[in-house]
Amino acid sequence: MCTSLQEKAHSCFHCEQRFLIRDCNDPEPLIHFDGPKSDQYWRLWPPDQEPITLSELKQMANLGCAFAEYLFLKFTSRKEVVSDNAIVNRVPPAMGDTEPNSIVVTLSGENHHETNSYFTYMTEQGSSTADEVSQRPPNLLPASPHAFSLARKWAHECLQNHISCASPSVGFMPTRIIKILDSGKRIEIIERNSSAAYAVLSYCWGGPQRITLSKARVKNGQLSFDTSTLPQTLQDAVRVCGELGLSFLWVDALCIIQDAPEDKATEIGQMAKIYENSYVAIMASRAKSVEEGFLHPRSHFGADRRSPGFRLQYETKNGRKGSVILVEESSSQTYADPLSLRAWAYQEFILSPRILDYGELRTTWICWAELSPTDGFLSTPTSYWSRQRFQEIISPSIEANSVPPRQLWSTLVLCYMRSSITDPYDRLPALAGIAERLNTIIKDEYIAGCWRSNIWLDLLWWHEDGTSQIESSTIIQQILP
Repeated sequence: MCTSLQEKAHSCFHCEQRFLIRDCNDPEPLIHFDGPKSDQYWRLWPPDQEPITLSELKQMANLGCAFAEYLFLKFTSRKEVVSDNAIVNRVPPAMGDTEPNSIVVTLSGENHHETNSYFTYMTEQGSSTADEVSQRPPNLLPASPHAFSLARKWAHECLQNHISCASPSVGFMPTRIIKILDSGKRIEIIERNSSAAYAVLSYCWGGPQRITLSKARVKNGQLSFDTSTLPQTLQDAVRVCGELGLSFLWVDALCIIQDAPEDKATEIGQMAKIYENSYVAIMASRAKSVEEGFLHPRSHFGADRRSPGFRLQYETKNGRKGSVILVEESSSQTYADPLSLRAWAYQEFILSPRILDYGELRTTWICWAELSPTDGFLSTPTSYWSRQRFQEIISPSIEANSVPPRQLWSTLVLCYMRSSITDPYDRLPALAGIAERLNTIIKDEYIAGCWRSNIWLDLLWWHEDGTSQIESSTIIQQILP
């Protein structure tokens, strides 16, 4: 049974009556305390009540308040003796609350060393605090009718109303494409014919593939499969295509002849066009391998923790009372999904005009529009900035670019080199599509990761090797006679 964060979050009398979170922009919660720094701290309790001390925190913990217990153990985990009269406070935004829907809880008083607890807070859609609190709990069912309805809504909104988003190409089709037949029960690999809208799949192989396109399979005409025999990630991609009304899907393992070097070289050479001209890229970000799939239920925050969350009372700017759910920030920060660490996926993420990203914390629609809607928790992929700046530079509608193309290239390479790749010889091909597209603006000669007119700077790289930094000059001295 799939249990939601809302159902699992701890709540008790103390959470409902003794703790209170108020809007960050309201000056009322500010209060002074006589401490070594005389800092201003924000109240974490109702204005008509006394401050919460460490001693009271312990009492509430002994009475079964999991939130009080969490804070007490956090604040007393250090060797230093902490005063029982130390006050539990929220750090002001200028000092600690740096992100929307987040708070930092600390102690104020004499003879203590600062120990902070970081939380993200969220609320359900339709609650009395929803207008003010933008963060939502994760949707645990990415394959629910509601989730697919949202995906269709996002796609329709993008194609109909986003001026900056290109329509799917009607003049390009990959050499081979998967045709989805019999309402998704069967697929067939076909040669390119007339153009049509198609999806591409971006995913982690996770090792050798049990089903690929080979020269023998092509020769023998073994190009049709029951969908149920495919690895789970491919099955899920076929299902998403059906939900979006698409009949064609491109998957590298089945659309490139894997044991034919000439075919691989040809198809890799047009990889940028394949992704740029797609209707949507389905990113199986949460799946570590092709066998895992990405439509299975998600786990709530803190599934592997002592407590998954805490429900506390919240007061809006206009005085409305409601509640929010707090989770440890360490469990809610941008999650490094397996696919985000894969080198090939970086290019696919940058070049695709539309992306339906199935992550561990959320499903996100990403296009060239500024806002990226999700089905729940708000979290931004780490490559989002690079993608947006890349589009600004290559877009013909933008006359004055905010970031110089060569500066963007350096940033792209820096992000790209943090990703992993199975075959080291694929390192440059997996970046070639971005270079090809960027060269329409730079108009230079691209040489294995460098640009001819700037090669003297492009070669001044360094490599992180554990705790040491190996500079390019050192490597060159080692390899030159």
